[in-house]
Amino acid sequence: MGKKERRKATASQAKRVSYFIDTNIIIYASGSSHPYKRHCLKLLNSVAIGETGAAVSVEVVQELLHYYSSRNRRTTGIELARQAMEIFHPALPVMEADMRLAVHLAEIYPRISSRDCVHAAVALNNGIGRIISTDRDFDSVGEITRLDPSAFA
Repeated sequence: MGKKERRKATASQAKRVSYFIDTNIIIYASGSSHPYKRHCLKLLNSVAIGETGAAVSVEVVQELLHYYSSRNRRTTGIELARQAMEIFHPALPVMEADMRLAVHLAEIYPRISSRDCVHAAVALNNGIGRIISTDRDFDSVGEITRLDPSAFA
């Protein structure tokens, strides 16, 4: 499958989803006791059983690997990356158009991290206008709506 067909396939998948899931949702769901843990677990379960249409990108999977590897918990990162790819199959690709939009978002929203710019760009370029995240920096991005995971309690 070429780039054009792959983008078309993932774009049709994105039309069926309502939310982009930020990496921190998966991290809180798999972590130790935290006020967000229950909400994030419930949300991921809802996605896994098909009640909630949501997507992640390959950058979320990479971020899971990086986050846990940098904390000497590589095995945990590998397992969570595998689970994320099963629950959110297929993960949305990060294409050149996404990176162009991410650069633009970084320019106009200096408070959000480069990874979050990529997440927002992939979501927007795939027609997903809502991101579920604990990261309030997304609140400054006018093109996207951040939803707190506690909204899904």
